[in-house]
Amino acid sequence: MLNTVVDFIYCTPTPITVPESSANDASKEDTEEPREMTLNMDIERQKLLECAETDKEALKSALQTAVTAAYGRQSRHTQGDQDQEVEYVTKSEMNEVLKVCEDVVRDRILSELVNSFFSLFIDRVVRLGETDYLPMFIRFVDSFDVMRLELLGFIEVTHDTEAMCERLFDVVTKEWHLDLSYCRGQAYLGSGEVSYKLKAFACKIQEQYPLAICTHCSCYSFNTWWSRSVPVAAVIRAIDTLEEIVSFFHSMPALEEQLDQVLAIGLRESYEKIHELQGKFCSSWLEKHDSYEVFAQILEPLVDWLENIDNCQPQRWSLAVSNRAKRLLQLIKDFDFIVAIVALKNASSFTRELSAALQKDHFSAASQLSQISGIVATLNRVKTNIKVFHQNWFDEASCFAQSLGVQVKVPDSVIVPRDSLLKPGSYYKDAMSVPLVDHLINMVKDYFSDDHKEALNLLSLVPCSVTMSYVFEMLKSKPPLYIGDLPDPDNFFTELSCWKVKWKTKVVSVTIPETIFQTLRLPLMQYFVNINTLLKIMCVLPSTALEYCGEVKRHKMYQDYLSNTSPMDRSPCLAVLQVGTDFNRDLDRMVAQCLKLTPKTLEGICLVRISF
Repeated sequence: MLNTVVDFIYCTPTPITVPESSANDASKEDTEEPREMTLNMDIERQKLLECAETDKEALKSALQTAVTAAYGRQSRHTQGDQDQEVEYVTKSEMNEVLKVCEDVVRDRILSELVNSFFSLFIDRVVRLGETDYLPMFIRFVDSFDVMRLELLGFIEVTHDTEAMCERLFDVVTKEWHLDLSYCRGQAYLGSGEVSYKLKAFACKIQEQYPLAICTHCSCYSFNTWWSRSVPVAAVIRAIDTLEEIVSFFHSMPALEEQLDQVLAIGLRESYEKIHELQGKFCSSWLEKHDSYEVFAQILEPLVDWLENIDNCQPQRWSLAVSNRAKRLLQLIKDFDFIVAIVALKNASSFTRELSAALQKDHFSAASQLSQISGIVATLNRVKTNIKVFHQNWFDEASCFAQSLGVQVKVPDSVIVPRDSLLKPGSYYKDAMSVPLVDHLINMVKDYFSDDHKEALNLLSLVPCSVTMSYVFEMLKSKPPLYIGDLPDPDNFFTELSCWKVKWKTKVVSVTIPETIFQTLRLPLMQYFVNINTLLKIMCVLPSTALEYCGEVKRHKMYQDYLSNTSPMDRSPCLAVLQVGTDFNRDLDRMVAQCLKLTPKTLEGICLVRISF
C-alpha cells in the first residue's frame, strides 16, 4: 500500500481514453459501461488522495526522523549503536536524500533574500571528514526587518590561489545565483596561505563591485578577528591550544564549574569581571575584547588545577578526562605557548578600546572611528621601538615561565648550530613580536578603510545617536557612500534635516529607538525612504552588531556543531542541515523534492520507520 501511495504522490495519473465505436455497433449497455468505469475510478482516486494526504504526514515524520538520526550519528555523545547500516536504505542512498534536503534548506534561505542587500562572511577553515573546507555565511535583512546570518554551504580549500578564487566565485554566482551587485560587505577569516587566497577573492569581487567593502565580522571581537589571521606559527598553535582548553571545560557542566573556580582565583582582584565571566566564558570568549588578558591572568591557577586533577580523593574524573587534562598541561607548559599568549595580550591592549566600542552600541562604534588614526600612530611608535617593547613582553613571559617551572628556551623545532649565539629573546623578537605588530598595523588599516569608516558613520542615523553624536553632523558634508542605492537621492539632505528635527525635539511620551531593528519598525519610516535604505545597508554590514531580534543564532549553532562533533564524523551536507534546517518551513518541500528525485529511497526510509 505504501508503495502505491508513494507512486501516486510522485506521479500524475494518466487519464484513460475509451476508443470510439461505430454508432451501428453500440448498444445501451456498451455506452453505460465506460461511465460506470469512470465513476469507479473517481471514487478510487478520491480514496487514494485521502490516503496519500494521511500518508504524506507519515513520509514527513519518517524523513524528519531519518535526518535527525543522521545528526545524532555525528555527535561525540551518541555514537555507537547508531552506526549500523539500515536494511532498507544504503549509506549512499541516504546521502542522496540528505543532499536533496540540503538544497531545499539553501533554496529557502536564498528565496527569503529576494533582491535585497546582503554581505558574505567566510569563517576560518574547518575540517569535515578528511577535507578542509571554508564555511560561507550570508547576512541579510528579511521581510520582517530581522537581521539574519545563515550558513549557505562549504567550499573545499584548494592549493592554487587562482583556482580557489574561481571556484568561490562560481559557487556564489552560478550555483547559488547570488547577484553581487547587491553585495555590500565581505568578511573573510583565514590564516597563512588561506588568508592570501581569501584576500585575492575579496579583491576580485571589489574590482567589479566597489561597494562590497571588506570588514571584520561582529561574530568575533575585533581583537579575536585580527589575532586569528596572524602569520606566525607559534601564535596559531597558541590559539588552537586556547580552543582546546575552552572545549575541554565546556564538555561537561562539572568541568565548567571548575573553570569558574579557576576564574575566581585568577581574577580575584576584579569582582565585576568574575561575575561577568563565570558560567559564560566558554560560550562568549570569542566575542570578548580582552580574552587574552583573561587567559594570562588565570594561567597559574589553571596549571595548578590541571596538575592536581589526579589527586582528587576519591577519583572524581574519568580516565578520558584525566588524559585530556594531561595533554593540555603539556601544551600549556611550553615557553612557546606562554610567550605567544603574553604577546597577544600586550598587542591586543592597543586595540582594546576600539574592539570594545564596536561591540557596545551604535553611538560608541561611530564615535570610536575618529580614534583609528591615533591607534595606527601608536602602533607605528611600537614598531619603531619594538626592541624595548619586546624586551618588556619577553621579561613578562619569562616570569610566567619561572612561576610555572617552564624552561625559557628556543623552540625544539628550531635548529640552532652549536656555535650560534642565538638567544630566546632575540629569536622571539624576530619570529614573533615584529611580525605580530606589523600584522596588527595592516589589519587596522585594511579593515578600517575610508569607505568602511564612512559606512560606519551611518550608525549615527539611529535615533539615540542623533540626539548626542557629532558624527551625525558629518553626514551633511557630502553625499553618502551609497548614494546610488537611494530611492530618492535628490531629497537626501532635506530628509536628513527632517530626521534631525524629529529626534532633536524632545517628547516625553516618545521612546527613542536605540537599535536599527527598532528604528526600521517605526511607521514613520515610510516617509524617510532614503534613511530606511541606509539603515538596511547597515544591517547587512558584517562589522555591525547582529541585533538579536528573536531569530535563531545560526553562527552560534554552527560553533556548537563543531564543538559536539569530531572532524572525521562531520560532513558539509549534515552541517548545513543541522545548522540551517527549520522543519516547520522546510519539511513539506523536502518531502516533495525527495518524492521527485529519490522516491525509492524515501519509501525505504518509511519502511525503516515502520520496522521500528
